[in-house]
Amino acid sequence: AERVLKELGLKPVVVSAKTRLGIDELLAELARAVPSDFGNKSILGGLADKNDVVMLVMPQDSEAPKGRLILPQVQTIRELLNKECISINTIPENMQKALENLKNPPKLIITDSQVFKEVYEKKPKDSLLTSFSILFAAYKGDLNEFISGANAIDSLNSSSHILIAEACTHAPLSEDIGRVKIPNLLRKKFGQEINIDI
Repeated sequence: AERVLKELGLKPVVVSAKTRLGIDELLAELARAVPSDFGNKSILGGLADKNDVVMLVMPQDSEAPKGRLILPQVQTIRELLNKECISINTIPENMQKALENLKNPPKLIITDSQVFKEVYEKKPKDSLLTSFSILFAAYKGDLNEFISGANAIDSLNSSSHILIAEACTHAPLSEDIGRVKIPNLLRKKFGQEINIDI
């Protein structure tokens, strides 16, 4: 212990698993050594860092609340500000113009799932692309389990029975993703007779 203190300038915690000597002190030192942000999950994960340019493509359709952004968009913008990123916000119709006004392509583009294909076709080849849905699936849930569930879609057929369980904070509107768009896509792929409960 004296040698460690002398050579490294660190006071060691002497511990005995046999007598439990120093266990409480060790636990206290470990707790003190943990960074204050340890365990805080990040919406963006490692996709963006300080000074990165991130473009958010956010459709403002009938599902978008009048006069405000939806919570995942607000939380993502807030995290971008906290990380000292440069956030460029646009609607799909103005995405090309927004890209033309940038000196370099954005490192990351985040969009709404409903316009993913359109945004993918317009994005610069060097820009990463994801959606708010994917970010929040990883942030609030088990992304690997969700991927497994998405892969199960290929095993469905016209006699399959599907349950769509939503946990939305907004009242469903005419273009609702869980009650309208996903069921329509499934019926288009597997036939109108597929059984869907919501």
